[in-house]
Amino acid sequence: MTIDVFTSEGAPAGAVSVAVRGPRTVFDYTGPVTGGVARLVLASAGGALSLGIPAPEGDALRLHKTMSRLELGDFPWEEARGLLTDPEAELTALTAPPEPEPEAAPEPEPEPEPEPEPEPEPEPEPEPEPEPEPEPEPVPVPVPEPEPEPAPSPVPGPEPAPVPRLTPAPVEGWYLEPDPGRHILDEELKKAAGTAGDAWVRFEGADTLLAFPWSPSEPFPMIPIFRLGAAASIAGRDFMVFRLRDGAVL
Repeated sequence: MTIDVFTSEGAPAGAVSVAVRGPRTVFDYTGPVTGGVARLVLASAGGALSLGIPAPEGDALRLHKTMSRLELGDFPWEEARGLLTDPEAELTALTAPPEPEPEAAPEPEPEPEPEPEPEPEPEPEPEPEPEPEPEPEPVPVPVPEPEPEPAPSPVPGPEPAPVPRLTPAPVEGWYLEPDPGRHILDEELKKAAGTAGDAWVRFEGADTLLAFPWSPSEPFPMIPIFRLGAAASIAGRDFMVFRLRDGAVL
């Protein structure tokens, strides 16, 4: 199966071929080279699926992505369309379901006909006044029991140890991270992160951004996820930035 890909302006930008091989689904993208860094996303009414950032190979952009059934979940990729978007673009407007049409106002119910007024009943004859009853004997007032003393408040347990504060980086919002591997679940990537240099970290809601020093003229130690990162210049230095959620690279 082939899924056509378009830019955010609606221009054609190649296609994604999809092949199901047992429990895994393989996505292969080929498209023309565009200016800047763009992320390849499959979008449908049921949500959005990020395939990563294509990398230039020769005179074209290419991306190879293999995903398991667990990673795909219930995403309907057969009905999706491909988009090349800014790496930080919000896809809410693309994936929001159409607004429901307003329901027609119900017709007013007819007013009920007034019921006939009942005929007045004859007034009953007055009953004779009863003889006064004897005054009751005074009831003894019970003495109130003393209220129990309130139970003592529970002694609060020891507070958890505070998380060590990170050292701020030269750019506001970024911090120096001496142990970037603690944010990554994959063991191989965790080891590779320890050799990637002085990483920087930033927190955006539920996401964690890790920035590793990078130079196009030198090999990058975390090759398995190189295409999932975004090249950026921070404080005059070149970095490869990765977005993680719950320890997994997005």
